[in-house]
Amino acid sequence: VRHIMRSRMIPWLRSNRLGIVSYAGAAFDQAYLTDDYKALDWVVGEGMTMTSAPGEGSCIADALLLACRYFDTDSPPNHQRIVVVFSDG
Repeated sequence: VRHIMRSRMIPWLRSNRLGIVSYAGAAFDQAYLTDDYKALDWVVGEGMTMTSAPGEGSCIADALLLACRYFDTDSPPNHQRIVVVFSDG
């Protein structure tokens, strides 16, 4: 996933703001919506680890709710929105 995000997704979506939420037992903000692609590349390459999100498990519902809150608080209402989910199971 890290390779795909760094080599394809971030470059391909350069005209958009991106945010990153990781999840395990709980959801965790990795990066709020931003157009700072160097910072996002660092988060994906260096900041995210197997233990970045707290707890054990797969609380995908909390991650989706947190991602939707990004849109509610930090995105104009007339903009299109998309959530991409990567999961190990």
